[in-house]
Amino acid sequence: HKGLERLPTIPRPTPTRPHALTHSLTRPSLHVSRSKTVYGVDCEAVQPLCQRTPVRRVTMAGCMEHHGIVGSCEAMCPAQEVAFRQANGLLHRFELADPLTNPRPKHGPLPVARHPVTEYKRPTADQPTPTAAALRTIEALHATLSHLITNVLGVHGLTLETFQFCFDRLRAVRKDVVYQELAGPRVRTLLLGCFRFSVLAGVVLARHDGFEAHHNLMAQKEILQTLGTHCRAGSPHCPVAATFRVVDALYYLGNPRSGASLCALVPPAGPTGAAEVVWARDVVRAHSDGNYYRLFELMRSAPSWLHEAVLHRHLPAARARALAVMVSAYVTKVAKFPLLDLARILGVADTRAAATLCKHHKLEVDDAGTTVFFRKGGFQLPDVPWDGDGSFGGVALSSVLLGGAPADLAQLLSDSLP
Repeated sequence: HKGLERLPTIPRPTPTRPHALTHSLTRPSLHVSRSKTVYGVDCEAVQPLCQRTPVRRVTMAGCMEHHGIVGSCEAMCPAQEVAFRQANGLLHRFELADPLTNPRPKHGPLPVARHPVTEYKRPTADQPTPTAAALRTIEALHATLSHLITNVLGVHGLTLETFQFCFDRLRAVRKDVVYQELAGPRVRTLLLGCFRFSVLAGVVLARHDGFEAHHNLMAQKEILQTLGTHCRAGSPHCPVAATFRVVDALYYLGNPRSGASLCALVPPAGPTGAAEVVWARDVVRAHSDGNYYRLFELMRSAPSWLHEAVLHRHLPAARARALAVMVSAYVTKVAKFPLLDLARILGVADTRAAATLCKHHKLEVDDAGTTVFFRKGGFQLPDVPWDGDGSFGGVALSSVLLGGAPADLAQLLSDSLP
């Protein structure tokens, strides 16, 4: 080693601190060089373009945050929007005096609007800030909800066309609420009415071609999130707050947070509110314990159609787990179970639907369609659960699912009206 020359020491590079790197990346201006020109480009002219520009935030409801704007429009649609849509033939037929009139005729004058309602517009970066005259008051928002329930759903029924019209208009209602940062018991009642409509439409139109269930579910979750924010900020003794906690626990059945919030809820005054909270706690307890016989019994005794409809989204998974429990309990070489009893336990319409459910899970059914065999190794959990025939086994929604009159649909949603 004595003959080897000592290698020169290479200095180690100084590590860059993360916060220093972040600071250098987020500096408000770009300094390319001390000279005024680089490759023929004037740096002093480019530098203002490289500075930060304020970014307008977008909330969960799809509208941009603004403070200090209070709506003053007392109508269901501002006059400026009515004039623009009427001049361009953008009115919906449900907004005309005669719904059978063509809103965009090829010849002749355009039809006049009778009950125009503000349509939803997705916010964009170049969208101007709305004025107070373009935002509706809380009274106008309640009037809009009442009009959609009574004069649209109550007359024309809940079809795909009426759903798309009301869904768009109620989305604009929620946008006005979030934009103005409205609060109070009337706002909570308004949001609960929007949620009721979305849940009812999801049940009635579940098997309708063209119904976008995904967008409807996303709207339900957004409404629950907004409603939860308002209920936590308001009085805990508000009846809408108690209803929200019950609905939230049923909608997210199996979520520990929602279940704990329901258990900590003090039942509101009155026998109806107390019975509703007690029933919801029993449902959460039966689901957590895996007692599906008790779960379906409670579903058949739901206090209202809203609770029954909210639980509808959990039916496919609950029926599959109930079958798995029954197969483990009754499996023998000659185990038989009547399909009539199985249909009653799982809340399906009849033995034919129960046989379809069993065959979907690879269970053997006799030729007569009256008995199912719980054989070991025959049960399988499919990738796509059986969504059934839309039946609950209850009575709260029977008239709606069997094609009830439009007035019945409006009556179901009448609790949302102030």
